Amino acid sequence: MRTVDAGDTAAYADAVPADLVIMIGIFGNISTEDLRRTIMTAPQLCRPGAVMLWSRGTSGSEANSLVRGWLTDAGFVELDYREFDQAEGERAALGSARYVGPPQPLITGRQMFTFLG
Repeated sequence: MRTVDAGDTAAYADAVPADLVIMIGIFGNISTEDLRRTIMTAPQLCRPGAVMLWSRGTSGSEANSLVRGWLTDAGFVELDYREFDQAEGERAALGSARYVGPPQPLITGRQMFTFLG
């Protein structure tokens, strides 16, 4: 069993660059500042051509438009984006994007995000 801080880039040192990066359950549970920083750091986790999957709720926020724009700014091309109905009128979103930028070295010891309490 491995216990590490998922927001610390050092946690990924032995796993990158990856062909698949899964950011499920993160984007809706961190601050907007941390969300942007995480997306801008994501290329360090990816091999060129890698696919990143991400999810986030959609209620009461334009954050998913921000996520999609920041992914483009970070060198990703959107593959798909879908919204799904959930219980009690809420909607969830799932997106996928391909990293088309150049290889980037992982800078360890940086904090991408801290989960909100």
